[in-house]
Amino acid sequence: MHRSGTTMLTEILISSGYFMGKDLSSNAESYMFTKINETLLNAHGGSWHNPVEVMEAENIELNEQRFYLDFLRIRRNPFLPLKIRMFNKWGWKDPRNTFTFTYWKENYFSDAKLLHIYRNGIDVALSLKKRNSSLPVISYIAEMDDFIYNFNLWEKYVERAFKYQEDQSIRQLHISYEKLLAKDADTMSKLETFVGIENLAETINRKAVTHKSRNDAELLSDGEMARINSSEWMKKLDYGAFH
Repeated sequence: MHRSGTTMLTEILISSGYFMGKDLSSNAESYMFTKINETLLNAHGGSWHNPVEVMEAENIELNEQRFYLDFLRIRRNPFLPLKIRMFNKWGWKDPRNTFTFTYWKENYFSDAKLLHIYRNGIDVALSLKKRNSSLPVISYIAEMDDFIYNFNLWEKYVERAFKYQEDQSIRQLHISYEKLLAKDADTMSKLETFVGIENLAETINRKAVTHKSRNDAELLSDGEMARINSSEWMKKLDYGAFH
């Protein structure tokens, strides 16, 4: 889900030697993959804030030339394809992958690994609302002024991400944003094994930001609190109940 620590996690991977695209947005997302994901969602009547699952699509093509030119930028980095083939440490970050991953896996990257980071739904919903209020008119989404709308969106993303666990052919790891920041030993061990990197703690110390969890829960209305306490995913992910 957006605002769940995906950028921080991507920056950790990049600092640890992963290639995530030559030209990245401020959110550490490859412009090429983001554009294709948006096209896929739009073709199915969806968007990042109104997601729909994408299984297949017409007139969407990622050929080798486009991959080399737009993702690797080989004109500036002629030896990058060889480096990636040798070390195989590359990927891309985009929360939209939550709903397009099946398309990518079945059409292009059959051995793709899925790394999913999740965060307390309260923090995500409040962060979305705060960010939305500062966006320019062209990017502003009126619905996101509503905490419950944002919280419902968080649930949709989390539910779909964990649904991939039903597919035993997918190599995947789900980690908690809060546990990652706390450098939880079990989380660190699983992440290091999954991505093939050691000593991530030092990188996390450089990249992690101060985590703000539940501090604003007291500002929520009774209706918003009721919605939180009715959430099965808040319980499943061990975020507890609020009063």
